[in-house]
Amino acid sequence: MRYPIFETERLQLRELTLDDTEEVLRHFSDPLVVEFMDIEVCKSREEAAEIISFHLHDAGTECF
Repeated sequence: MRYPIFETERLQLRELTLDDTEEVLRHFSDPLVVEFMDIEVCKSREEAAEIISFHLHDAGTECF
């Protein structure tokens, strides 16, 4: 199942892809973002790609 893309003038909601690795790394490497989450700070592009792959597989979507 593919998720629809919702887009407004200032916002786009869409499914993550491995192309989003840099953005995921930037987001989850911030200690303030993960402070109240049950995860460690993301330290590498590989960890960010693993986060994306986990959620893609969890949603039943192939990441390749």
